[in-house]
Amino acid sequence: MVVLERDRVGETAAASASAGMLAPAAEADATPEVTTRLALESHRMYPEWIARLEEASGVSVGFDRSGTVVVALDADDLRELVHLEQAQLRFGLRTRRVSAQEARELQPSLGPSVVGGLLLEDDWQVDPRRLLQTLRRSVEVRGGQVRENSPVQAVVRRNGAWAVEVRGGQEVVARTVVLAAGAWTASLLPSDLCRLPLRPVRGAVLRLGAGLESPRVVRTPRVYVVPRAWGETVLGATVEERGWAREALAGGVYELLREGRRALPCVDEMPLREVAVGFRPAIRDNVPAVGPVDQEGGLLVATGHYRKGVELAPLTAVLLRHAVEGTPHPMASWVDPRRFQEG
Repeated sequence: MVVLERDRVGETAAASASAGMLAPAAEADATPEVTTRLALESHRMYPEWIARLEEASGVSVGFDRSGTVVVALDADDLRELVHLEQAQLRFGLRTRRVSAQEARELQPSLGPSVVGGLLLEDDWQVDPRRLLQTLRRSVEVRGGQVRENSPVQAVVRRNGAWAVEVRGGQEVVARTVVLAAGAWTASLLPSDLCRLPLRPVRGAVLRLGAGLESPRVVRTPRVYVVPRAWGETVLGATVEERGWAREALAGGVYELLREGRRALPCVDEMPLREVAVGFRPAIRDNVPAVGPVDQEGGLLVATGHYRKGVELAPLTAVLLRHAVEGTPHPMASWVDPRRFQEG
């Protein structure tokens, strides 16, 4: 196996700017039903998947199962939580209403503005940056190669195989190629194959240099706050339709800080260590595209995960393995990249 990475591993990937929430319940009312069901299946696989990765690589990924508290800060928020709870119950998800006092007991860093909430014990978190390094190490210990600073310029058919052209004159020829370039994937597809209605949606997160009193994730209808065990807190995230412009906007940073401190006043006293920006691969129907795009099944894509890339990683790997081996998977048709072809 050869993995071609445009920059260094994780340097410009959307996952490097992700908070790493594994949150099918917290986002049940804002995600298409198909994507939610995919997320639930992937969520089920996560603990075993992480255990295998950590054993193979010897690297911890910061997988934390303390749960999530979704809090309301006013009456309007409480009404939104009712809709969220109803969506969760439709999917059979475990959820429990909590009072303001219970919410503060679950996460003592919460401030006095909290008026109620939901406890989601099955919404977890992982550190995406550590996860990327763990995946790299897992590839290498199994004899694979990860070639950094190898930007792919084109993928072309050649003598019954695929030639992957890399900047600088390098070339890798293989019978099976997976394009997993996030929001850039569509630009690498040969023009005679299916077209993916893919676009970049910019997102910014803030990394703060202090932790919270509890490892439980905090969410409001406008912001999420993810504490790390090693004394870091991630605050996110903006959703901006601004093409490929990478610079974070001051207004977006301000909104994240304002909404974060409404729920957690301690945010005021935290050092601002980083403003990270990434491009989510958004696809027209908000359902990922995973599988072959050519008739022979030698060229595959894995993209369009939008805000669910980290969450859907284990299932995406399984779907790709089935596609490469030519074995059926019951969810493969849900994510078929060729579904956008006319006729």
